[in-house]
Amino acid sequence: QQKRLVDILTDANIYYPMIRDILEKEGLPQELVYMAMAESSFNNRAYSKARAVGMWQFMPATAKIFGLKVDNYIDERRDPIKSTYAAAKYLKALHKRFGKWYLAMMAYNCGEGRVARAIKKAKSDEISKLLKVSRYKRRQYLPKETRNYIRKILVLASIAESDRIHSINNSSHLLNQGVSYPMATVEVGPGTTLNEVADSMDMSVKELKKLNVSLRYNFVPPYVKTFNIHIPYNKLAQFKQEFKPSKNGKKFI
Repeated sequence: QQKRLVDILTDANIYYPMIRDILEKEGLPQELVYMAMAESSFNNRAYSKARAVGMWQFMPATAKIFGLKVDNYIDERRDPIKSTYAAAKYLKALHKRFGKWYLAMMAYNCGEGRVARAIKKAKSDEISKLLKVSRYKRRQYLPKETRNYIRKILVLASIAESDRIHSINNSSHLLNQGVSYPMATVEVGPGTTLNEVADSMDMSVKELKKLNVSLRYNFVPPYVKTFNIHIPYNKLAQFKQEFKPSKNGKKFI
């Protein structure tokens, strides 16, 4: 289980510093990064049976409320930066209502109404009370999924922040996560193809696509004035030197 955790953190190295940085900018506890791990293992392609999408598992209605665009060309629920900012705004709104971060996390998972009813039924908002398990189903305050969700986040945070896991699993490199910022964002024009961007940096379209899963096709929406493309930070200088703006314009409408 520890090795699996290390593998996930290693694979997510390109997103992990970015998420922690955004949480800090937005004034949220950085430990909330482990919500994205619990939700999707930092997978922007994640899709649930309930139609929740992306690293932060946004439902369509909630995505719209928090400014994430979903149309025939893009699904910003899969954009690592935009979805993280949206999740931060959502969590701040939930914290403002409930006053405690663990309650905000519970509400993120099962909805504000469920948490409000659970608090009323339990006559308490203490985590130990709300997570209490009874053999009588009618005495459970929160859905099993939410109880497991909170426990999972707490366990993930405890293990991942421990020096011991890194010494045991040869993963001391993870201790430097957050020191470097492995991803850069550049602006390109309407109709720009991922092939054009990838060619300018001598990288494969497949690898570039992994950072830009929000694009439904391998080109930028034709209706935008500019569009943010995510690239590896170590390719930024080469992009600036080699990339030539596309003339495609509205070619793909």
